[in-house]
Amino acid sequence: MRTSRFSDEQIISMIKEQERGILTAEVCRKHGISSASFYKYKPKFGGMDVSDACSPVSGRMLPSLLHRESKNLRRKPRKTAIFFEFKESLRGKMAERKSA
Repeated sequence: MRTSRFSDEQIISMIKEQERGILTAEVCRKHGISSASFYKYKPKFGGMDVSDACSPVSGRMLPSLLHRESKNLRRKPRKTAIFFEFKESLRGKMAERKSA
């Protein structure tokens, strides 16, 4: 999946500009995006502050954070499987040492 040219903080600041009263067309021209992209960002990031983009504590995580979290969740089972495999091999080696 292609990543955005803009960070979450930049997108939020664009939306804030438009909410302050600057025309949408001017904001889009200034930042080099289409109005369709702007209106696509607005439901995702509208009503958020830049501080919300930095912390997932607000209860509404940003899409990039959700993506990172889902990646981490997919990795965890592999890590735990490797850990248990390693643990079992250590137990086997310890059992061999005790019997020798």
